[in-house]
Amino acid sequence: MAQRSSRYRRNKSLAAAVSCSAVRRLELDLGDAPDHAVIATPLQVEIEGGNGPDRYVALANDWPSRVDFDGGIGLDTANYFYATAGVDVAVDVEGGDGRPGDEDRIRRGVESVVGSQFADVLAGSARTIRLAGSDGDDQITGGSGPEELFGGDGNDRIDARDGAPDTIDCGGWALDRAVVDLDAEASITSCAEIVS
Repeated sequence: MAQRSSRYRRNKSLAAAVSCSAVRRLELDLGDAPDHAVIATPLQVEIEGGNGPDRYVALANDWPSRVDFDGGIGLDTANYFYATAGVDVAVDVEGGDGRPGDEDRIRRGVESVVGSQFADVLAGSARTIRLAGSDGDDQITGGSGPEELFGGDGNDRIDARDGAPDTIDCGGWALDRAVVDLDAEASITSCAEIVS
C-alpha cells in the first residue's frame, strides 16, 4: 500500500485536529504567525516553522516519537519538558533526537531547546541561543555562538568552551560544574565548580 500523507496549513483563524486511520505521515506548515505544535502521535510528523517564533511541544506518551522540526525564521523552540524520560537532543541535521527509541530530528533552524524533568543531554549549534536542562542531572554543550545555558535543578555539567560570550546558570546544586572561557563569558552564576 502506498504511504499516505496529510498536509495541513494553519492560519490565524483556523485550528484543527487530524484523525484518519489511513494517514501514515503528517506535514504541518505553521506559516508566519507565532505557533505551538503540540504533538502526541506515533505517526511521522514534519513541522515547517515558517516565519515567526514557533514551538514544538512533545507531550508525554508511551510510543516512539518521529517528529522532524525545522523552525524557519524567528526564535523557534523544541520543548521536551513533558517527555516521559530524559532526552538526547543535538541541534543538527541528524535524527535520533528525543528519548531512547525516539527518532525526532531537531534541525539547525531551531534556536532554543528545553529539556525534560529527567537527565538530558543537550547540544547546540551555530544558531542556538538557549539550552535549558530543566530538572535532572543534565549535560549541556553549547554551540559556537553566544548562548544562554541553564542547568536547572539537578547536578548539571555545562560545557561553554567556544570563545563566545555565553550566559551560564548552573542552577545552584552542590555538584554543578561548568567548563568555560573565563575571560569571554557574559556571566557565570550558581555553579559549584568552574573550570577554564
